[in-house]
Amino acid sequence: MISVSIIGVGRVGGALAIALPKDKYTVENLIGRAETAAEISTDIVFITTQDSEIVAVAESLVGKLKPGTIVFHTSGSNPSSILDALKDTGCKTGSIHPLVSISSPELGPERFRGAYFCVEGVDEAVTLGKQIVADLGGNSFTIDTKFKTLYHAAAVTACGHLVALFDAAVE
Repeated sequence: MISVSIIGVGRVGGALAIALPKDKYTVENLIGRAETAAEISTDIVFITTQDSEIVAVAESLVGKLKPGTIVFHTSGSNPSSILDALKDTGCKTGSIHPLVSISSPELGPERFRGAYFCVEGVDEAVTLGKQIVADLGGNSFTIDTKFKTLYHAAAVTACGHLVALFDAAVE
């Protein structure tokens, strides 16, 4: 079994906690906004907070994770390099971004199936990230980190602004 901690138990973090197959993953820690992470000894840590909080959370984890822990964030616009404070302590870092809207944790497992996930980071994290995506029933792809901002802007436009775009085209 692969042990997991999730920091940021909102829509994406909650969806991951529900969707990860129970026969392969054990979610040991769900850490919310008001909680402070103590020492964490799981194989994987997901940081699923708002983008603006990822660096601070990563920095707060320095010295609390064993070397070799794989740490992912789920931001679409930020590269895995924002986790360099943890990488410098021997953690393997990456990002997994589901290219799908998650309006509630309960809908996550359904939305993850068949969805595309952008996976990037160090080789070990990318390999495991692709396996996690497959276990969620999704499809993985990678991009060069220099294109993450453009990728995220395109995703937001395609998803969040599609109706407005159609309306503008009709006008």
